[in-house]
Amino acid sequence: MDYTTLGKTGLKVSVAGLGMGGNSRLGQNTGRTEDESIRIVKLAMDMGVNFFDTAKVYGTEAILGKALQGTDRDSLVVATKATIWHGDEPKKGAAIIRDLEESLKTLRMEYVDLFQLHAVPPERYDQVMEDIAPSLQQAKRDGKIRHMGISESAPVDPAHTMLERAVNEAHADDQRQPL
Repeated sequence: MDYTTLGKTGLKVSVAGLGMGGNSRLGQNTGRTEDESIRIVKLAMDMGVNFFDTAKVYGTEAILGKALQGTDRDSLVVATKATIWHGDEPKKGAAIIRDLEESLKTLRMEYVDLFQLHAVPPERYDQVMEDIAPSLQQAKRDGKIRHMGISESAPVDPAHTMLERAVNEAHADDQRQPL
């Protein structure tokens, strides 16, 4: 397996990662048992995969947590995500931290390597930076997350407006703490 550095995080990740969402969700949407899904994770690790991407909404955090029990946590890079929505209303920082803590419990981990805000539309970017980012910065200082990120929904933002803005602001010298 080849490895690369994940962005500016310094994390060494396998060039092939195991995503646990999509249509299959580790086989859970196609009738696989939990044990079969755990075997998929273990087979990926046997092949040198060390990057695992899940999210609360995927329903696969518990499977990943079980599969990784007894492994060298320092050799793995685990990413999960939280949605910024509660129904039709945007969440505030405290609600995202509750989601993070629930994910940590479900994953059976003290921290995640990458915690991302999931599918942020361009019109909600300012709200994320003002209402949520400070709470994530505190969670990082508390050792619950090593790195923060943000993801888009390509069907909602096909021009990648939000991500382009996030990348540009990450280099800006302003009052915000970029993700």
